[in-house]
Amino acid sequence: MNAVDGGAVTASASVSVPAVVEVEGLRVTISPRGGRPVAPVQDVDLRIRRGEVVGLVGESGSGKTMLARAVAGLLAPGLRPRVEGRIHVLDRELGSASAAERRATLRTDLSYVFQDPNAHLNPTTRIGDQVAEVAVPNGNRVEDLFRSVGLPTTEEFARRYPHQLSGGMKQRVVIACALAKDPGVIIADEPTTALDVTIQAQVLRLLRDLATTREVGILLVSHDLAAIGQFCDSVAVMYAGRIVEEGPTSAILRTPRHPYTKALMGALFDIHTPEHRPVAIPGSVPALDDPPDGCRFGPRCGYRTEHCDDEPELIDVGPGRRSRCWNWERL
Repeated sequence: MNAVDGGAVTASASVSVPAVVEVEGLRVTISPRGGRPVAPVQDVDLRIRRGEVVGLVGESGSGKTMLARAVAGLLAPGLRPRVEGRIHVLDRELGSASAAERRATLRTDLSYVFQDPNAHLNPTTRIGDQVAEVAVPNGNRVEDLFRSVGLPTTEEFARRYPHQLSGGMKQRVVIACALAKDPGVIIADEPTTALDVTIQAQVLRLLRDLATTREVGILLVSHDLAAIGQFCDSVAVMYAGRIVEEGPTSAILRTPRHPYTKALMGALFDIHTPEHRPVAIPGSVPALDDPPDGCRFGPRCGYRTEHCDDEPELIDVGPGRRSRCWNWERL
């Protein structure tokens, strides 16, 4: 896979296409029992348009999953989360909505695909019955859903149990369940983590095709910048709870405007340039309860200057592009 090509993505969604998700000034604070409150998501703006695949990328601990679950209303109650800011899904404002209104939106407008399909599928129920449970109340047919995700439509296949399927087939069943209610938005949280490389590409291509053919807005959460480059229209790079760079995928991968994005690319292996040796990013993502002063990537950054002692804002650095870096022009 070419890490910097982005050629599989046809074009960035036009600004005239309506947004299915709009997030403004999102802050998520959690208060685990026995620990002090921390904010794994801070000051995040995000927009997903109909038919668009938006990639959300960053290392483990950057806040990607917490952001995705906040949008979906799936934060664990045990974390005692507090969500501030605006979350708008299709025609509903979830930030100020009641619990019942949020549940209604999640039942009808938004589907969430988790990392591990085994955690989603009931091992004691036939896969056809599991999909039918969601499909029938929404006027959809199991056979049509199986066909749309590239699964066999035979009765014999529908009568199988999850343990009789490969990992890739199980993830396709989960995606069929996600499509069964005709959502406007799908959030796919590291959906290929447990799959081999070939099957990963097949599942990601399926999500790409579904965005195009069904005009679903998709948020694809991943730590894999190479996958993001192949299948996403735009990308938001997250680090230590904040978006540090965002814009059209092809532009960002060709000319990154934040040192963290450039470091992520440098850590990739590219089969098209075998002479390139991946370079690990020094250090680690800072602890949530002890972020560094100034730029949060500063302690790991090779472009750091005294100016970086002040925390940068997310500023315009080109058409449709923003970066949270004082020194973006030096990259």
